[in-house]
Amino acid sequence: MPIPANQMLNIEIQVHGVVGAGGSGSRFSDFVFHYARQNPALALPTKAQIDTAFQAAVVVPMGAALNARFLQSRNSIRYLDDALDAFADFSHAVVGAIAGDSMSTIIAAFHLGRTGLRGKNYLGKKHWFPLSESDTTSGSDDILNAGAITRFNTLGTAWLNGFTDASGNQ
Repeated sequence: MPIPANQMLNIEIQVHGVVGAGGSGSRFSDFVFHYARQNPALALPTKAQIDTAFQAAVVVPMGAALNARFLQSRNSIRYLDDALDAFADFSHAVVGAIAGDSMSTIIAAFHLGRTGLRGKNYLGKKHWFPLSESDTTSGSDDILNAGAITRFNTLGTAWLNGFTDASGNQ
């Protein structure tokens, strides 16, 4: 059943990528995001409009914070309100910007998103990887340095602020 034009729209966006081999095999990475549009009076956005806005607002800061072993392959977008809606894939190739040695893929920066409302539906969290050894205060330490904290704060702000597409939907 298609989504009526005046309905709230819940969107799932998956950022697919690969973390290049760092002593073992390469690893797939998927970052999943859920957004809801704020104004149902506006025209329904197309998935291409959503992809363009999301890529610029969220994925570019994500690439700026991750190690160069990360390579995005595509975004997959679907409307959660339509049970029959299939994912639409959009190819991309954002590469992690931080050069140098990478940490293990099991080590990640963690963001916890909270709202003023209680319950599991009002929480969000993200694990960002791969990190770089240069992101820590010393090579074997697990404390992020000031530069990494700034990059991950920018990424967290981009994630929580969302985006506005070409049709004006937020």
